[in-house]
Amino acid sequence: MEKGYDFRRTVISAVGLAALFLIVMLVNVLLSFVPARIDATEEKLYSLSEGTRNILARLDEPVTIQFFFSRESADLVGQMKLYARRVEDFLSEYERAAGGKIVIERVDPKPDSDAEDWALSYGLKSLPTGGGEPFYCGLAFLCQDREEVIEFLDPGREDLLEYDVTRSIQRVSAGARGVVGVISPLPVLGADPGQPGAGFQQADSRPWFFVEELRKTYEVREVPLSADRIDPDVDLVLLVHPKDLEPGMEYALDQYVLGGGRMAVFVDPFCVSDTGRPMMSGAVPSSSLPRLFGAWGIDVESGRMVVDFEHATTVRGATGQTENNPLILSIGKDGLDAGNVVTSRLEQMLLPVAGAIARKPGASVDFEPLVSTGREAALVETARLREDPAGLRKGFAPGGPYPVAVRIGGHFESAFPDGPPADESGGEEASPSGGASAHLDKGLKSAAVIVAADVDFLADRFSVQRGSVFGFNVAQTFNDNLNFLANACEILIGGDDLIGIRSRGTFERPFDKVLIRK
Repeated sequence: MEKGYDFRRTVISAVGLAALFLIVMLVNVLLSFVPARIDATEEKLYSLSEGTRNILARLDEPVTIQFFFSRESADLVGQMKLYARRVEDFLSEYERAAGGKIVIERVDPKPDSDAEDWALSYGLKSLPTGGGEPFYCGLAFLCQDREEVIEFLDPGREDLLEYDVTRSIQRVSAGARGVVGVISPLPVLGADPGQPGAGFQQADSRPWFFVEELRKTYEVREVPLSADRIDPDVDLVLLVHPKDLEPGMEYALDQYVLGGGRMAVFVDPFCVSDTGRPMMSGAVPSSSLPRLFGAWGIDVESGRMVVDFEHATTVRGATGQTENNPLILSIGKDGLDAGNVVTSRLEQMLLPVAGAIARKPGASVDFEPLVSTGREAALVETARLREDPAGLRKGFAPGGPYPVAVRIGGHFESAFPDGPPADESGGEEASPSGGASAHLDKGLKSAAVIVAADVDFLADRFSVQRGSVFGFNVAQTFNDNLNFLANACEILIGGDDLIGIRSRGTFERPFDKVLIRK
């Protein structure tokens, strides 16, 4: 009796386990048809951001992404294989989210194959392996007759993978080049060196190097200082050293930003690149926008400069000996925001005689420091510019860190609450800027402006080494000054959705704490 009972119980258990197994298999099969995925990582590393989804939703034409990866390379290390697998999985998220507007093609560029010829035609870079075969891991984005390329997917840049891919999709689908309007009293667009204000730093008529670089990607257009409106087709305004602006130009900038325009503003407590008329007349070559800055909720004191002994730069002093100059700032990663795409991959910036930017008390503006001084920093009057480091230490009272470059945003209010300023020539009010039909009292949407309290870091003298080799002009940057500008332009022209894509978290989770129980 007991043996029969045990036998029936065994049979029932076996049948139950078999039924449970079949149920689990059936559930797995059914779930495989459900387009639902769960990202259980703490920082949602495998999920697309809202900005990316918005960009994908606006695609008018399908974009093909060709993922070139040397899968069968025998000398490929395991870490690179895992990285390529994560890239492939992440690209699949784009394909799922785009509703048919993103097509992923996986290509293995084997040596001497048609696939390798395509990789070479796109300009993809390869790495040599131990066996001598080239190793490829790059992306080509195709839309109609346009193409964008990521030459090589660097594992060290994995935290910016979503930004790089989404930016390339946006670029290749846009077609038209962005328009950058440049406003400056300095000869950034090139000038006759014999003209007043040309400055000894720019010894020829060439534009500053950052302008030459921008022209490779965007249409760069000069906006006269006398303009009283900004054309609505200008995607981004670069305002460099805005000193003594006419009210009409200030109003034009005000209405441009309120109408949805993007700006990058570079002011300076003492612009050493401005060596023309102001130096001859004894005036301090400073610039600021107190009226607009006040409306935007920030404050930049034009007559005070940052002294930062923590980020002092080694230079040759007046006596010929080297000294650490706390007015010329060499700011490394400790002063660069690692969470913002503009600065997350930068290594070092050089800022000569910079100012500080502060949020006004009670201002509701979004205020995000991008570049900051150290704690051993203070603000002093620009009249002390010629003092040596020992003199600057007298009465030194550190109060840092001070932001020297920030991104601000929000629904700004007009700096001209009473409407357009009067036209001094005829006494009539200036027409609203940017083709608007009426004066704007408040922004139509959230604004995005990047402000830096230094102009000189854009100058060739402090960012690039020019030369000539066999009659060819060559240039080599020696810091990340111009990378900061390039990233800022890219982000601002890309719009709110691209701005919202931040540096992603780390994919590696090493053990950094060990608990030993006794």
